[in-house]
Amino acid sequence: MPKHAVRVHVTAPFTETDRRAFRRLVMRILQDARGWPEEFVRHRGPDVDPRILHITLCTPDYMEREACPGLGNAREMSCYHGGDRDQVYINAARWYQGSDAGSRGRRPDGAPLDMDVYRAYVVSHEVGHWRGLGHDLACDARGRSPVMMQQTLGHHDRATGSACAADPWPQSTAGD
Repeated sequence: MPKHAVRVHVTAPFTETDRRAFRRLVMRILQDARGWPEEFVRHRGPDVDPRILHITLCTPDYMEREACPGLGNAREMSCYHGGDRDQVYINAARWYQGSDAGSRGRRPDGAPLDMDVYRAYVVSHEVGHWRGLGHDLACDARGRSPVMMQQTLGHHDRATGSACAADPWPQSTAGD
Protein backbone atom coordinates (compact mmCIF):
# COMPACT_ATOMS: atom_id res chain seq x y z
CA MET A 1 0.00 0.00 0.00
CA PRO A 2 1.51 3.39 -0.94
CA LYS A 3 2.33 5.78 1.88
CA HIS A 4 1.78 9.52 1.54
CA ALA A 5 2.89 12.28 3.87
CA VAL A 6 0.14 14.65 4.91
CA ARG A 7 0.38 18.10 6.42
CA VAL A 8 -2.69 19.54 8.11
CA HIS A 9 -2.90 23.33 8.38
CA VAL A 10 -5.35 25.80 9.88
CA THR A 11 -5.44 29.45 8.85
CA ALA A 12 -6.29 32.32 11.21
CA PRO A 13 -8.51 33.14 13.14
CA PHE A 14 -8.93 29.73 14.75
CA THR A 15 -7.83 28.87 18.28
CA GLU A 16 -5.14 26.36 19.15
CA THR A 17 -7.89 24.05 20.40
CA ASP A 18 -9.57 24.29 16.96
CA ARG A 19 -6.26 23.54 15.28
CA ARG A 20 -5.56 20.46 17.37
CA ALA A 21 -9.11 19.13 16.98
CA PHE A 22 -9.05 19.64 13.20
CA ARG A 23 -5.66 17.94 12.81
CA ARG A 24 -6.69 15.01 14.99
CA LEU A 25 -10.01 14.42 13.19
CA VAL A 26 -8.49 14.76 9.69
CA MET A 27 -5.83 12.17 10.53
CA ARG A 28 -8.46 9.85 12.03
CA ILE A 29 -10.54 10.14 8.82
CA LEU A 30 -7.50 9.52 6.61
CA GLN A 31 -6.49 6.46 8.60
CA ASP A 32 -9.98 4.92 8.81
CA ALA A 33 -10.21 1.49 7.14
CA ARG A 34 -13.26 2.68 5.18
CA GLY A 35 -11.20 5.51 3.67
CA TRP A 36 -8.88 5.54 0.67
CA PRO A 37 -6.52 2.57 0.35
CA GLU A 38 -3.36 4.66 0.75
CA GLU A 39 -1.66 5.00 4.09
CA PHE A 40 -1.35 8.59 5.25
CA VAL A 41 1.42 9.47 7.69
CA ARG A 42 2.47 12.72 9.32
CA HIS A 43 6.20 12.32 8.73
CA ARG A 44 8.20 11.64 5.61
CA GLY A 45 10.58 8.72 5.49
CA PRO A 46 12.42 6.62 2.93
CA ASP A 47 9.30 4.53 2.17
CA VAL A 48 6.96 7.53 1.82
CA ASP A 49 5.96 8.99 -1.56
CA PRO A 50 7.65 12.40 -1.99
CA ARG A 51 4.31 14.02 -2.94
CA ILE A 52 2.84 15.68 0.16
CA LEU A 53 -0.90 16.08 0.66
CA HIS A 54 -1.70 19.43 2.28
CA ILE A 55 -5.12 19.86 3.92
CA THR A 56 -6.06 23.32 5.18
CA LEU A 57 -9.06 24.56 7.15
CA CYS A 58 -9.84 28.13 6.12
CA THR A 59 -12.54 30.77 6.31
CA PRO A 60 -15.03 31.41 3.48
CA ASP A 61 -13.23 34.71 2.76
CA TYR A 62 -9.91 32.89 2.37
CA MET A 63 -11.61 30.26 0.18
CA GLU A 64 -12.87 32.95 -2.19
CA ARG A 65 -9.79 35.17 -2.15
CA GLU A 66 -6.85 32.74 -1.94
CA ALA A 67 -7.75 29.06 -2.02
CA CYS A 68 -9.97 28.65 -5.05
CA PRO A 69 -10.56 32.02 -6.68
CA GLY A 70 -12.70 31.75 -9.77
CA LEU A 71 -14.79 28.93 -8.33
CA GLY A 72 -18.22 30.59 -8.46
CA ASN A 73 -19.30 29.23 -5.08
CA ALA A 74 -15.95 29.20 -3.25
CA ARG A 75 -17.48 30.83 -0.17
CA GLU A 76 -19.84 27.86 0.17
CA MET A 77 -17.74 24.87 -0.89
CA SER A 78 -14.48 23.12 -0.10
CA CYS A 79 -12.10 22.43 -2.97
CA TYR A 80 -8.92 20.85 -4.25
CA HIS A 81 -6.35 23.00 -6.03
CA GLY A 82 -3.86 20.89 -7.94
CA GLY A 83 -0.80 21.87 -9.89
CA ASP A 84 1.92 23.60 -7.95
CA ARG A 85 -0.22 23.80 -4.79
CA ASP A 86 -1.45 20.19 -4.52
CA GLN A 87 -3.72 21.42 -1.75
CA VAL A 88 -7.09 20.43 -0.27
CA TYR A 89 -8.99 23.36 1.25
CA ILE A 90 -11.77 22.70 3.75
CA ASN A 91 -14.28 25.50 4.18
CA ALA A 92 -14.64 26.26 7.89
CA ALA A 93 -18.31 27.25 7.49
CA ARG A 94 -19.04 23.77 6.15
CA TRP A 95 -16.75 22.09 8.72
CA TYR A 96 -18.53 23.69 11.67
CA GLN A 97 -22.09 24.12 10.35
CA GLY A 98 -22.50 21.57 7.55
CA SER A 99 -24.67 22.48 4.60
CA ASP A 100 -28.42 22.71 4.26
CA ALA A 101 -28.48 19.81 1.81
CA GLY A 102 -25.41 17.75 2.67
CA SER A 103 -25.34 17.52 6.45
CA ARG A 104 -29.11 17.28 6.71
CA GLY A 105 -29.09 13.96 4.86
CA ARG A 106 -29.64 10.48 6.26
CA ARG A 107 -27.26 7.60 6.91
CA PRO A 108 -27.92 4.29 5.15
CA ASP A 109 -29.77 3.08 8.28
CA GLY A 110 -32.13 6.08 8.01
CA ALA A 111 -30.76 7.96 11.03
CA PRO A 112 -29.92 11.66 10.58
CA LEU A 113 -26.31 12.54 9.87
CA ASP A 114 -24.08 13.92 12.57
CA MET A 115 -21.35 16.44 11.82
CA ASP A 116 -18.54 13.87 12.07
CA VAL A 117 -20.15 11.91 9.22
CA TYR A 118 -20.35 15.07 7.12
CA ARG A 119 -16.75 15.96 7.99
CA ALA A 120 -15.58 12.49 6.95
CA TYR A 121 -17.36 13.02 3.62
CA VAL A 122 -15.76 16.46 3.01
CA VAL A 123 -12.23 15.21 3.69
CA SER A 124 -12.76 11.97 1.73
CA HIS A 125 -14.32 13.80 -1.23
CA GLU A 126 -11.56 16.39 -1.57
CA VAL A 127 -8.85 13.74 -1.13
CA GLY A 128 -10.61 11.89 -3.96
CA HIS A 129 -9.93 14.93 -6.18
CA TRP A 130 -6.28 14.84 -5.01
CA ARG A 131 -6.24 11.22 -6.21
CA GLY A 132 -7.45 12.41 -9.64
CA LEU A 133 -11.15 11.52 -9.41
CA GLY A 134 -14.02 13.60 -10.76
CA HIS A 135 -17.62 13.87 -9.57
CA ASP A 136 -20.15 11.03 -9.59
CA LEU A 137 -23.68 12.01 -10.55
CA ALA A 138 -25.66 8.88 -9.68
CA CYS A 139 -26.47 6.81 -6.60
CA ASP A 140 -24.48 3.60 -6.37
CA ALA A 141 -26.00 0.13 -6.71
CA ARG A 142 -26.87 0.12 -2.98
CA GLY A 143 -28.73 3.44 -3.22
CA ARG A 144 -25.95 5.41 -1.53
CA SER A 145 -24.29 8.66 -2.50
CA PRO A 146 -20.78 7.77 -3.68
CA VAL A 147 -18.11 9.79 -1.90
CA MET A 148 -17.35 11.60 -5.17
CA MET A 149 -20.96 12.83 -5.47
CA GLN A 150 -21.21 16.47 -4.39
CA GLN A 151 -23.05 15.57 -1.20
CA THR A 152 -22.73 19.13 0.08
CA LEU A 153 -25.32 19.97 -2.58
CA GLY A 154 -27.61 17.07 -1.69
CA HIS A 155 -28.15 13.35 -1.85
CA HIS A 156 -30.01 12.89 -5.14
CA ASP A 157 -29.19 11.04 -8.32
CA ARG A 158 -28.69 13.86 -10.84
CA ALA A 159 -30.29 11.86 -13.68
CA THR A 160 -33.32 10.32 -11.96
CA GLY A 161 -33.83 12.65 -9.00
CA SER A 162 -34.12 9.65 -6.66
CA ALA A 163 -32.75 10.10 -3.15
CA CYS A 164 -29.53 8.40 -2.07
CA ALA A 165 -28.42 7.63 1.48
CA ALA A 166 -25.40 9.67 2.55
CA ASP A 167 -22.11 7.79 2.56
CA PRO A 168 -18.86 9.54 3.57
CA TRP A 169 -16.53 6.65 2.85
CA PRO A 170 -14.95 5.43 -0.38
CA GLN A 171 -14.58 1.86 0.96
CA SER A 172 -17.93 1.39 2.72
CA THR A 173 -19.36 -2.07 3.17
CA ALA A 174 -22.94 -3.27 3.27
CA GLY A 175 -22.85 -3.35 7.08
CA ASP A 176 -21.98 0.32 7.49
